[in-house]
Order: sequence, then structure tokens, then C-alpha cells
Amino acid sequence: AWPDALSTEKRADLAEAALSVGVSYQSSVPADQAFIVALRTSAARELTTRAWQKASPLAIKHFYDFQLQYNRGQVSKSDFLEAIALVGAMGTTEAAQALALYLQLINTETEQGKSFDEQIALAVVTNLGRLGDKTAFDYLLYIGYLQYPESVKKAARDALQKLRW
Repeated sequence: AWPDALSTEKRADLAEAALSVGVSYQSSVPADQAFIVALRTSAARELTTRAWQKASPLAIKHFYDFQLQYNRGQVSKSDFLEAIALVGAMGTTEAAQALALYLQLINTETEQGKSFDEQIALAVVTNLGRLGDKTAFDYLLYIGYLQYPESVKKAARDALQKLRW
């Protein structure tokens, strides 16, 4: 936990610095890697709370890296969901593009009959709605034509309503 005396801006600056350092470190020592992941997740949580747009490029880098690590079983689903939420909090076109591309991948896998994690699909769709960027339109619309659970289809309809034109 951060000391209460820090200003909102200072907390966000510190979290951004911690995430920046964490993103550039990898360790083959499991305890060290666990520490780095915990540091990054804690920093991501703080930046999500603050919706610190300045960290958008870093948030996207963190998301792509955790996506890779999640696919390899190196970070938990919970940590990956936090990375998705961070990108969703950035409010930038670049953030929307990163999540839209990931949704395109999820749609492609779903179309090919692979089952995709419902929580992750929901998080991506919900955060695209939060971002409200029209770059996600086609991918959100396409969900209605694929074999997704009703929860994901409903989230996609809700997200489509939030897109700004």
C-alpha cells in the first residue's frame, strides 16, 4: 500500500515508473519472476484506478507481454484480466486498437470452433465498451454471429451502444 501523503499525480507517476521497470525485467528465478509480476500487477491496478492516460503506450506493452505470459501459463488469469482492465482505462485510440485486435483473434479462434475463456472475452468486450472507440465496431458486431455464450453476446451489444461516432 502507498502512503496516504502522496498526491494522486505522484502515486500515478510512481506506479508508471514501477510498471516501466517491471516491463523491462525478466528473470529465470521463479521467486524473482513472481516479485516482478506482483510489482507490475500492483502498478497496473494503481494506473487503472487513476485512468492515467500518459501510461497508455506502457499499458499496451504490459498487456501484450502478459498476454504472451498468460498463454504460456506464466501469469495467472487474474493478472491478465488486470492487464486488460488497465488498457481499458487508458481512454486512447491505441488502447482501443490493441483490445480490438485481441478481440479479432478471439473471434477467429471462436469461429474455428476453439473454446475461449468466457471471463477474458467478457473483459475485452466490456473494456472496449468503456473505451467507446469505433475501431472496435466490426469485431463487437461479429460476436453476434459466432458461438459465444449469451453473457458475451449481451456484453457486445452493450459495448456497441457505448461507441462514439
